[in-house]
Amino acid sequence: MKNIYKNIWVLIVFLAIYGCKEETLITYPETEGGNNIYFVEKYFNSSADTMMKAISLGLAPSTVKDTLIQIPIRTTGLPSESDRLVSVVPVDTSSMKLGVHYDFVSEPMIRAGRVTDSVKIILHRTEDLATTRVYIKFELKANEFFNTELKTKKNSINLQDLLSYQFYMDDMFPVPYLWTTFAGKSIILDQLGPYSRRKVELILEVLKVEPYLLYDSKYKLPSSLPVNWATYLKYWLNKEKSEGRTQYDENGKEILMGPKAR
Repeated sequence: MKNIYKNIWVLIVFLAIYGCKEETLITYPETEGGNNIYFVEKYFNSSADTMMKAISLGLAPSTVKDTLIQIPIRTTGLPSESDRLVSVVPVDTSSMKLGVHYDFVSEPMIRAGRVTDSVKIILHRTEDLATTRVYIKFELKANEFFNTELKTKKNSINLQDLLSYQFYMDDMFPVPYLWTTFAGKSIILDQLGPYSRRKVELILEVLKVEPYLLYDSKYKLPSSLPVNWATYLKYWLNKEKSEGRTQYDENGKEILMGPKAR
C-alpha cells in the first residue's frame, strides 16, 4: 500500500473529526423511530452549513502520495449483532472521482456492537491537484439497515443538513508569510535566502518543522529559530552536495541558504 500521511496539514478549515457526546445522543429501538443514520460532525457543528472545508496536500512531503481521512457517522438505533452497511453516495456534481482522487478503505458500515463508526477514505495525490481544486459532496441514503428521517438539526441559528458532507481538495503550495508579510522578513532572507517551494519542503522534511511555524501569522516566531534552521540546513545541503546529491529547487537552481547563514 502507498504511504499514508495521517496528520496532513489542512489549510483554510480543518477537517474536524468530532467525538460523540454520549450524554446528548439518545438511541431508540427501531419500533420507536430508531436506526436513522447521520454525519456526527454536522450534529454538533454550529457554523453555517454552507461553509466549505478544504484539504490542501501542498504542505505534505513530496514522497507522500495518499492521506487517510475518517468521517464519523452514527445511528439513532441500538447496536446490532452483525455489521450493517451504510449507503454513502457522491452527488453527480462532484468533480472528485472515485478510483482517481479517492477510494473507500472498505465499504462504509456500522460494525457489530456499535452505534458509531467512520467512513474511511483514502485521498490520492494526483498531478491535476497541483493546479485544480476538486470537490465532493457525499449523501447518506436509506437502505435495508438504516433510515434517513433525521434530516436536519438547528445549532445556534444555523440549520445543519445531517445527511450530507462536503469538502474541497487540492495540492497547491502557498508561499509562507515569513517570505511575504512577516515583520522579520529581512532575517528570513539573510538566513534562509529567497523562497522556493522545494526549500520549504526541505525545512518541513529535513528539519521536521511544524507547518504552523511557517504559516500561522498569529504565532510570534522567535528570531533564533530561522538562524537555527539555516545553520543546520546549510550543513545538510553541503553534506548532500559533497556526496553527489546536490539539491535543486523547482526551477533547476541549486538550493542555497541566505548570506548570513553560518
